[in-house]
Amino acid sequence: MDGLSCVGMAIDLFNKLTVAFPERSDSFALVSCEEVVDDPSNYCIHSPNTKKEHVMVAARIALGDSDPRSGIVLLDPGYHINRPIVAMKDRLYPHTGWFVQDKSGKTVKEYNYELTGDEFVSWQVKEHKQSRLKSWENLIYVRRAFTKSIEVTEKRSLIYNFKSFVVRTRKGTHAGMYANVNSRNIALFYPENGERMAIKLDLDDIDSPIFLKEVDKLAGFVESTSQMTTSHLMTLIRNFTRVLDDTEFIKDVQAIDRCLEED
Repeated sequence: MDGLSCVGMAIDLFNKLTVAFPERSDSFALVSCEEVVDDPSNYCIHSPNTKKEHVMVAARIALGDSDPRSGIVLLDPGYHINRPIVAMKDRLYPHTGWFVQDKSGKTVKEYNYELTGDEFVSWQVKEHKQSRLKSWENLIYVRRAFTKSIEVTEKRSLIYNFKSFVVRTRKGTHAGMYANVNSRNIALFYPENGERMAIKLDLDDIDSPIFLKEVDKLAGFVESTSQMTTSHLMTLIRNFTRVLDDTEFIKDVQAIDRCLEED
C-alpha cells in the first residue's frame, strides 16, 4: 500500500495516533464507508452488494460529566480533508456542520456529516459546478471497527478506473496528477500565481520536451513533501503507460469495475 491509498493512509494515521496517545488507543478505530448510496433509508450493512469503497479513522467522544453528549470524530486523510470532522448527536458545538472542502476553478465542493442513530454517519456532498448543483450521500459505518480494509477496500481500489497521486499541505490538496484507464491522457495540477493550474498531457507524447518540462514543474512542488523527483514521477507515469498498453488486461479491469458498480 505504501500509504498511497485511503487504506494505507488510514492505517498509517491510526498507528501514529495509538503511539502518540497510548492511553486513548482503545478510542481509535478504522471505519468503512459506502459511497454514493442511492437509497440511504433502506441501506443494509449486511447486503452482499456492499462494497466498502473507502476507509477512515474514527474516535467516539463523550462531552460532559453528569449527562454526557455523544459524538464521533472522523479523520479522513484519503479524501485529503485537512481537519478533524466532529459529528455530535445533538448537532451542537463542536459539531462541524457544512464546510467548503474544495474550491478550484469553477467547482466548489461542500461536505456535511451527521450521526444517524448509533450505526451510521451520513456524509452529504454538494458539488457546485458553474450553474449546476449535484448532490449525493455516502454512509460511514461506525458501530464497529472495520477489520477487512485490505481484503475488501484495498482490492476494490486497485480496480477503479480513476488513478491519482496527490501531495497535500496543511491547507489541503497542493499538487499532483490523475488519469483514467479509459483514456491515454494524464492531468497534472499545481499552484501558479495563486491559482491552480491544470495541464492535460497525451501519454503518447511521454518522450517529448513539453511533457518532461511539465513533469519537472510538478516535481518542484512534490519533492519537498514526498521526496519524489522528476525521475521518480516519470517512472511512475511510464509504468502506468505500460499497463495501458496491455489492452487485454485493461478490458478485464474495466469489465470487473462495471460488474461491481452495477451490483
